[in-house]
Amino acid sequence: MKTLDLRAIQPKSFQPKTTQSQHRLGDNSNLLVGREPPSKENEVWVADITYIPLRSRRFGYLTLLMDLFSRRIVGWEYGRAMDEELVLAALSHGILTRQPDAGLNHHSDRGGQFASKNSEVSSAEQASFRA
Repeated sequence: MKTLDLRAIQPKSFQPKTTQSQHRLGDNSNLLVGREPPSKENEVWVADITYIPLRSRRFGYLTLLMDLFSRRIVGWEYGRAMDEELVLAALSHGILTRQPDAGLNHHSDRGGQFASKNSEVSSAEQASFRA
């Protein structure tokens, strides 16, 4: 192939979008802009969702919650649907294992799963939870 200057045609791979930013749920301001980096654990947690291609040509979704100071994963959840339950399960796991004080800043992209009213209420309710 090289001597004949032939090249394989690589079709574009399908990559699902994990941010549903075209929603009507509103958005919150970015509290991390202009802020000093966190100085201790459980000050700022960041969240995101990634897709995992499966052999069945479908996708699984993984939500990760990371402490921005320690860079450790504090909560995660895997599921077949990219919905708010996936996000809430990861957040619940993080709160149960780390038991953060009030004032924790939970930062994520502006996807619909993170912007839902249930996610907002749950975040506020669980922030004061102690096991």
